[in-house]
Amino acid sequence: GCTGLTSISFPESLETIGGFSGCTGLTSISLPESLKTIGESAFYGCTGLTSISFPESLETIGEDAFRDCTGLTSISFPESLEIIGESAFYDCTSLTSISFPESLEIIGSYAFRGCTGLTSISFPESLEIIGSYAFRGCTGLTLVTCNAIVPPIVENLSFDNYTLNHGTLYVPSVSIQKYQNDPWWRYFQNIQGI
Repeated sequence: GCTGLTSISFPESLETIGGFSGCTGLTSISLPESLKTIGESAFYGCTGLTSISFPESLETIGEDAFRDCTGLTSISFPESLEIIGESAFYDCTSLTSISFPESLEIIGSYAFRGCTGLTSISFPESLEIIGSYAFRGCTGLTLVTCNAIVPPIVENLSFDNYTLNHGTLYVPSVSIQKYQNDPWWRYFQNIQGI
């Protein structure tokens, strides 16, 4: 990685970005409004990044894109985002706040695994799939809201046991029964209506 690189500005026509893994000195990124995809391992291990502002054109965040970016404290995704790839924010331990957009459909396996600073998350109605181990190891996560009327597909062990046993899952009141009878969501010990 380019450890001396502190900031990057990209041209406005760029649609895909990648190749900056290990740039530990990188503290800010100016992403172009044309950007559609952040590629695999694009900013893996860029520990100096504290926040990211994503353009409204972004649709996909690739596998391992921001993995081990331990300086990231909050993320606000654009309303255009549909897919968060596998391990995209794995071990971003300083992350305390995430705002998921209404456009989001898929959260990949291990996407937020080990994000120990997370205490609450809210999933949009559009969410269809939460991948295996997506929020495993998020030991501080005690408040989960899922706005989907139809429970999203949850793959193997997506949440930590602490979250399942001590956390609260808030779901649409009309769907409480669906979540309580779902093969996976039913493992939440406390399911409440909103």
